[in-house]
Parts: sequence; structure tokens; C-alpha cells
Amino acid sequence: MQLSDEAIGGNVRLETLHGIGERLEAHIRLEERVVFPLIEESLSEAALTELAARLGVKEVGPRVESSRGSLQRSSPTRRDRVRATARAAATIR
Repeated sequence: MQLSDEAIGGNVRLETLHGIGERLEAHIRLEERVVFPLIEESLSEAALTELAARLGVKEVGPRVESSRGSLQRSSPTRRDRVRATARAAATIR
């Protein structure tokens, strides 16, 4: 991998970090636009609640992007609980 090679050599390039950031952002957007909606459509409210409880998900107001691109808080919705549950599940693997 390019990053590990650069890190071993003691010279991580800014371009490498930007590339990783772009790939990470694309992955997060895929989860938000495809994976989380699929989970939300597939599981019942009871199943989502049970999954969240088993994973120890704490409900917090999510951050949402406004039309001006800044992040702001909104009240939690079912979709937000799905996202929190799916993120918690991903960290367990």
C-alpha cells in the first residue's frame, strides 16, 4: 500500500493523504446513500431498536449538512438511529 510504504520511509506525501481522504468520504457517502437506507427499509422498528440496544448505541442528535454546507444539529429520526446502529456494527467487526 502506498501510505504504509511512505510511512515506513518517513515521508508521507500530502497527495497520498488527500487521496485517502477522498476515498474515505466516498465510502461514507455510499453508506449514507445506499447501505443505511437499505437497512432502514429491510428492518422493522422493533428490529432496529433491538439491534441498537444490543450494540449499545446511544441516541444523540445527528449532524446534518445545511444547504450552505455547514453542519448543524437536528432531532434524531428513525434514519438517524439506523445510521448510528450501522456505524456501531461496523466498528465491532
